[in-house]
Amino acid sequence: MKIEIKSSILFKIIKKIIKITISNNTYEELSCFLLEVEKEKIILTASNGNLSLKYELNNNEKYLKILNIGSVLINTKIIYDIFSKLEDEWILFELKINNLIISNFKNDNNDFIFKLSTMTIEKFPKINFNKNIKNKVSFNKNLLQNINEQIAFATNTNNNKPALSGINFKFNDQKLFVTATDGYCLAKKWFSFEEKLEFNNKEFNIPVHLLNEIDKITSDLNSNINFYFENNYNLIIEIENFLFQTRMIEGTYPNTDDIIKNIIEKEKNIIEINNVREFLKIIELSIILAKKDTSPMIQFWINVEKNDFKINCLSNNDSIGEVIEQFKKFHIVKSKSLKEEIKVVFNSKLIINALKSFNKCKKVNLKISWPKNYTIIDSEEETGLLQLVLPIGEK
Repeated sequence: MKIEIKSSILFKIIKKIIKITISNNTYEELSCFLLEVEKEKIILTASNGNLSLKYELNNNEKYLKILNIGSVLINTKIIYDIFSKLEDEWILFELKINNLIISNFKNDNNDFIFKLSTMTIEKFPKINFNKNIKNKVSFNKNLLQNINEQIAFATNTNNNKPALSGINFKFNDQKLFVTATDGYCLAKKWFSFEEKLEFNNKEFNIPVHLLNEIDKITSDLNSNINFYFENNYNLIIEIENFLFQTRMIEGTYPNTDDIIKNIIEKEKNIIEINNVREFLKIIELSIILAKKDTSPMIQFWINVEKNDFKINCLSNNDSIGEVIEQFKKFHIVKSKSLKEEIKVVFNSKLIINALKSFNKCKKVNLKISWPKNYTIIDSEEETGLLQLVLPIGEK
């Protein structure tokens, strides 16, 4: 194996690969990437056991020259450290017996040669990156960003309910419904497709931390995302020259459609918030004195007759004092069951995360069901997004 490559090109790829490789004394091969050199391209593959990555770089005189084919398993951290110190220069990779020789052969000022021991390629896991064209669906690149900003926070990160630790994808009626819930809050958003889907009523769960990793690795890419369903367990995600392979979560996801339908059909007290940013600022200000609490509680105190909206922090620590904030930029939309006074208590973290998902909106609606039930948050400015938050109590 022998190639010449521009250091800046390879380092750009390595900076992405190192985000998923791990230092593991038990499985040392997972701290490495596999470099395969073919006649017209090189292939870099890495895995951490849960998420695998494959990148292809075609032969190009401007930044890559393939001299001999072959394969080698290389420690990712070592290559990262070497290339982080280099200028944009040509580097030679040459495999000689069991050693990888790395040198800057065209630099007239400073020459270096690294002689690295290589690992047995057979130890590296065999990963299936086959793309099933029949089960392909394309999304806009913003999909991952929207999921991580508006949906992911609602997942259950505890291991007692594995199905809830993932994001649920459900295809139905030319739409994709993305859902996350931990039992106390629920985030849901739908996306429509212009092209006709070849399948319907398909559903799968992807671990939330893997979607976050993929989003970080491809944050600077603007191409569409392609999903390929190999079977009920494996998923291939394609973004430009990157292929990601991940195993989907097994288990049945709860039927959130029925939950949402039952809540929407109930009568609600609708409070229109006319300035989301100011509303969030007041809530965050109200919990400052309760920072030592794991999850401070806040109370919304709404007086219909006086058109009054107060936000009160309920702390377990009596010694810190009390904060009561007045919010004025709201409008009460009356319903049949609206009472003169509403007192509803939320976990501050849940209500703040739900409101932050509408950070591009000016107005949102708080739809508080009565008697005690989920509170729905939505906005006419963010079509398809819905947040449900379970109050701690109502009075």
